[in-house]
Amino acid sequence: MKRSYLLSLIFAVSWLLIKILFYFLGDSELGFNIGVSTNLIFILAIVALVLWTKYRDPSTKKDLITDVKDTSKPALLYVILMIIFLTAHYSFIDTTYLTNRMNIRYNLEVDNVRDDVHYTKMVENNLLLQQDKVTKEEYLTTIKEKIEEQYNVKTIAFGGFIVFTITTFIYSFLISFLFRNFLFK
Repeated sequence: MKRSYLLSLIFAVSWLLIKILFYFLGDSELGFNIGVSTNLIFILAIVALVLWTKYRDPSTKKDLITDVKDTSKPALLYVILMIIFLTAHYSFIDTTYLTNRMNIRYNLEVDNVRDDVHYTKMVENNLLLQQDKVTKEEYLTTIKEKIEEQYNVKTIAFGGFIVFTITTFIYSFLISFLFRNFLFK
């Protein structure tokens, strides 16, 4: 079992190195997208490798709940390490990425509000804007606050933790089911 935790650590450090590599290459956007894909692949690899090494021993207890539990522990360790690294990366290394994304999103909203036709359609489709008689400036202030909440490091870390934890359990269940019913029948 200790080897599976070491595997989680190796994958987490590899993921961090990939993020830092893209940061130094000057393409944090691509690094973000590849980072998400890499996380999904690494979680899947951890679950599959842990189960593969477990099933190589013929005397191992093979029931679905135990398999899910045994594969989830190292995968969740990976998720926790990845979230810690993610928080550190966006807090200390690539501090401008989230700010840039926030500014891009806000500028899109400003452009939409400046376009009178688009803003009129937006007000027609949004009951809250109709009822409150919100001015363009009030709308932009509200939108800016919401965007700042969405692109906060804590929000990104918490959202990532939830998504990758759910992914871990889904992968653990599916891979355990596939291994038990098809590969090691």
